[in-house]
Amino acid sequence: MAQADIFAQGAGPGFAALVRKRLGAAEWFAVPDVAGAFNVSATSVHQWIEEGRLVAADINAGRVSGKGSPMRPYWRVTRASAEALADRIERGY
Repeated sequence: MAQADIFAQGAGPGFAALVRKRLGAAEWFAVPDVAGAFNVSATSVHQWIEEGRLVAADINAGRVSGKGSPMRPYWRVTRASAEALADRIERGY
């Protein structure tokens, strides 16, 4: 089943408050935490990061593995970024 596009139709009143409640008290979140709060897949969260809809920091940026190759991204999202996205989704953009 295809996941609904919450950006196209907006999530309606109360969505941002629900996301804030699901996020809890932490200030930084891993991709699975954000996915759970928004009730979407981790793939969707990665797409939002790539599209610039969700601001995230790559904790592994500039690090290399023991084999000398760059480490894959490990994204962390701030509370402010997640809440701002929830507000935009609630308003429908």
